[in-house]
Amino acid sequence: MHGAPMIAMADAVENSEFVLLCMSDTYKQSVYCQSEAHYAFERRCRLIPLIMKSHYKPDGWLGIMVSGKIYVDFMKNEFKLAYNKLKTEIDQYRQQNLNHSMVKSKGKNPQDVSSTISKSVQKPSKSTERPAIVNLPCCIIQWTNNHVQSFFLTNELDNTMLLLCLRLDGCCLLQLYEMCMMNRESMYQSLKAELADVHHTTLPISDYLTFLHQIKRYVPLTPVVTKTNQSPFPPSTVCNLM
Repeated sequence: MHGAPMIAMADAVENSEFVLLCMSDTYKQSVYCQSEAHYAFERRCRLIPLIMKSHYKPDGWLGIMVSGKIYVDFMKNEFKLAYNKLKTEIDQYRQQNLNHSMVKSKGKNPQDVSSTISKSVQKPSKSTERPAIVNLPCCIIQWTNNHVQSFFLTNELDNTMLLLCLRLDGCCLLQLYEMCMMNRESMYQSLKAELADVHHTTLPISDYLTFLHQIKRYVPLTPVVTKTNQSPFPPSTVCNLM
């Protein structure tokens, strides 16, 4: 697809802080709506799903897009009530972002978080490329709390996963990763519930999977035990450098 409608849709998404997904069968079947929703998702806009048809349950591409998000049901509630819930949802997003910006400004250590990361947080680039990970030891067990925060900032997980890991160092983060690998679905539900209860925001499945994927390169592959028990040095660790 091309032409004026697509240009107008792209301009609207690029200049929007929030994108409302008015979910219905007609919306899901529209190629234009699907393209617009995917573009908003790729640009990491805040997506707020609205139910516009009674008892509607999204599936397919739309179901994946809104997974883990809180719906505002305009059919189940009166319009004024649903409208107020929508306004509350927007206000909570903005307040959460404001609070987290204050946390980052207090906890940021310029010796551990490079100026490249700072610039990417303060002034997001229009480029779709993610900033390269910098100043991180190759093994997660060597990470300090500042390294952990740097990892989440670089991977744009500062509004979700970082909120759950603000006090963790590398060893604790490794334990969290191992717990996730033992039962991915159960841990996702637990983390999502904690984020909702404590920080009043949701954990998109995409952020959870991004965390599991990006952290793998720093996770020790296998411990290498020394042959003698008299060695004063701890066992070395082989790490994935991919």
